[in-house]
Amino acid sequence: MRAAAVAALNGYGPEVMGYLVYSLEDREAAAEVFAEMTEDLWRGLEGFAWRCSFRTWIYTLARHALSRHLRAPHRRSERRTPLSEISEIAEQISSSTAAHLRTDVKSVLRDLRRELTADERTLLMLRIDRNMRWVDIARVFQGESDATDAELARESAKLRKRFETVKHRLRELMQREGLIDD
Repeated sequence: MRAAAVAALNGYGPEVMGYLVYSLEDREAAAEVFAEMTEDLWRGLEGFAWRCSFRTWIYTLARHALSRHLRAPHRRSERRTPLSEISEIAEQISSSTAAHLRTDVKSVLRDLRRELTADERTLLMLRIDRNMRWVDIARVFQGESDATDAELARESAKLRKRFETVKHRLRELMQREGLIDD
């Protein structure tokens, strides 16, 4: 189990940490959420049933940890799982990623994205920045459910429509700021 957790964190940790930094715009808060996600991964790894890709599952865990943080930022969950085996890797990832998020090129778009809701930003991040398939995004948004293929198809269709709405809204924001022409 340790090897799987280490492989997951080495493989997907930097990209998930980038998602959390992007979502929270606060490295310290993102590191805390990343630590909670790591704990969830550690506890849930044994029960992971491969109903989705590992990448999708780790984003689902990250989104859940982010939601918990946003609901109660003042209340941190008590750690019940000893993480000493993988905490060093998690700390290394959380302290070394997302330098590219500080570039000037992305700062203007990042400022505009702040005007979107957290779910809208997550949708953009997963589809555009992470190039995830719609069915995988639907799984992330639904959580760790045993959704049928038909339910995932419906959720994917809803998310595609929502994505179009978000793109339109972002385009309007860019036009308002004079970044693109009408």
